[in-house]
Amino acid sequence: MKKQTIILCGVLAGLVFVGGLAGCGSTGGSSAYNGSQTRQNTETQTEKFIRLLSENENKFEIGSDNRVTVESIESVLKPRTITKIDEITDAVLYEPGRPYYFKIRTIYKGFDQTNKVARLQDIGTATNANIDTRTMAMGAALGVDTTVYSVSILNDTVVSTLPTEANSIANFYLIAVRVTEPNPENAIFIRFIRNIEKPVFDPGKFIVTNGMRYITVNDAREPNPQEAVMNMMTGGAMRNSGSNIFDPITYPLVDLMDARVAMDKKDIYNNYTFPKVRVKYVSEVIFKGQTNTTITVSTSDNILTERMNFTGRASTIRNGEKIRVYYTIAKDPLEIWEIQAIERL
Repeated sequence: MKKQTIILCGVLAGLVFVGGLAGCGSTGGSSAYNGSQTRQNTETQTEKFIRLLSENENKFEIGSDNRVTVESIESVLKPRTITKIDEITDAVLYEPGRPYYFKIRTIYKGFDQTNKVARLQDIGTATNANIDTRTMAMGAALGVDTTVYSVSILNDTVVSTLPTEANSIANFYLIAVRVTEPNPENAIFIRFIRNIEKPVFDPGKFIVTNGMRYITVNDAREPNPQEAVMNMMTGGAMRNSGSNIFDPITYPLVDLMDARVAMDKKDIYNNYTFPKVRVKYVSEVIFKGQTNTTITVSTSDNILTERMNFTGRASTIRNGEKIRVYYTIAKDPLEIWEIQAIERL
């Protein structure tokens, strides 16, 4: 194995509170801060961060695949394992300027090329069937999926190791830092991605409604105001992207009977229930047939039957076949059941 030399220009570009620092060049240049330099009493918190980061970066070992080994990452960084990004708090980053290291196994949505950030989604919040309906409606009304967040990338080398499929699960090794001067700021960066697992969902099993398409890694981005309004009105399948993107992981799994109860609670005379906002669900149902743009489905025990609008072809699905429907509900003022996609099981 051999040692790795790291260029730290990526972190300088990402630290919006750092300002311009000399030393950023092309591969083969020198780092912005030489860890062997004698520290001055005037060392800033940013310089402290770069120095300590450099000291650790120079300890990594490279394996036969020309990548830093997992064993080296774990032994050098000694990352704290977390399950949610909001576990990284000011209290945890108690020493200003010191880099803190974390490991989180989470869902990768894609890379925002414009803002140069990765979009991630914590496991456990993505498919929580117990999310309060009003909370979901509030999220839709704001046009934002609050379970998806952005994390900066350390450098272009890290970008090249990102998963290639949306909703892949991987271990993300993070660097976090807090500075208090000149202005209080926190920053989090992705340093390594390892143990990538393919998405649970197979795009080939989905029939997506006309006008929408299945999510890819290129679709992850923050919505602009116009998209936020459109998502609110149409029940956009991926509220952190355009309303024409279908993302199955953002639909909480509920029984069809529970969706009916939620619909019955929507009161066109009471804004508290957000009657016009389209709330998303996914349910396992029995396919009963399609007439024009109307799909008929029922619970497995045939106690409840619902008719939903679907602008697509379900001709490959047989009557009586078990499927999952991904849909939205609203009242405007009549009931609106609208399917975004059908998944064959």
